[in-house]
Amino acid sequence: MGIVDKIKGRLSSSSTAKRASTVSTPTPANPTSSPPANNATTYATEPVPEPDAPRSKSIETGSGARVTSYTGVCHCKHHEWTVDLTPDQSKHILCHCDTCKVLGGGAYTLNQIIPKSSLNITKGGEPSKYTYYGDSGKAVNCYYCSHCTTHLYHHQEVMGPDTIIARTALLKEGRDQFPVGAEIYGKAKMSWEPRIAETFETLPPE
Repeated sequence: MGIVDKIKGRLSSSSTAKRASTVSTPTPANPTSSPPANNATTYATEPVPEPDAPRSKSIETGSGARVTSYTGVCHCKHHEWTVDLTPDQSKHILCHCDTCKVLGGGAYTLNQIIPKSSLNITKGGEPSKYTYYGDSGKAVNCYYCSHCTTHLYHHQEVMGPDTIIARTALLKEGRDQFPVGAEIYGKAKMSWEPRIAETFETLPPE
């Protein structure tokens, strides 16, 4: 059983976060209402959406599976990309490993394991690559923006050529909406951190 299947199998019973996007339109002024005392003309205005605000889009694949396309943006906005996630994938996996602490500068990183074909870079071209070697002795390739050093995704060779680890904290629509599905590398977790979800010492067992 692969790493993706192991995590999906352990998390399949988790509830899927529901996402809804609404745009409110102000009610037009009543044309029969009395004008202001000073006879000044009033106008109804509508809020203008932020032009660069990414939006999620749900689509149905040929197999009938529903996926939602999320937009990712690096800090300097040089790189943009989309990530297609199923409901079961629309969760954060917290990684507490020491490498994530050093590379991310925090207590953990927010991730999801997905097929490589689910990520499509739409702006900025191919990112730069940094390689280190993990616990398995195999290479871990980190793809990042050469301008602001934001890590778009990682590829662990031990997972095979078609699986990557996407940074879900970079998906604006999912950053706050996704629930936490699991925590991995709990053995390196900070002593003061609370347990948020099912936690594995390293990765889920076979």
